[in-house]
Amino acid sequence: MKIHLTGEQKKELATSLIDMSSLDVGMAFGFNKFYKTDISIKQAVFNCWKEIKANHSLYGLSDDTVTFIERAILAKRAGKLKALIKETDIDLSDKKEAANISSDKCWILWNRKMDYLLNNSNALKNVPLSQLAIFLGTIFDKTRLIKGEATEHIALRAKIDEGLSAKQILEEVMKRRVIEEK
Repeated sequence: MKIHLTGEQKKELATSLIDMSSLDVGMAFGFNKFYKTDISIKQAVFNCWKEIKANHSLYGLSDDTVTFIERAILAKRAGKLKALIKETDIDLSDKKEAANISSDKCWILWNRKMDYLLNNSNALKNVPLSQLAIFLGTIFDKTRLIKGEATEHIALRAKIDEGLSAKQILEEVMKRRVIEEK
């Protein structure tokens, strides 16, 4: 069953999603009269939002407003993570800055996941050791890459004595690289 809303009601529904959850918006617009479960109410609100978003100019919503509403919805879905950061503040031409921002967000998520696993022994039992090992290996590689080491040099450098000077290490890596290529 589809609820029919006027253009003004659709605009109000969309802007309500900024401050309210989809369930609260559905209740405020009377969706609970037509849908019995919370999930069906949320789905109906989401379907209305998709329709509004596809033709947002018909309802007097600018591109910026639609983007802001999307970020607000994502922020609620992501457990109130700081998803409302303006994308325009990030200079994507600076790859190092973009990588650092992504890395920071990944670390936040990783820390939350690890806290959950450490506090819930049943959840920890269900995580295969191989998954943890893969992630830890990836972290090890990424920290080396952040230090400026090339990917193929990471494995080679693990075999080289750390007590050498930077120039000696580089020469040794290049020698081993030539040997392994043959």
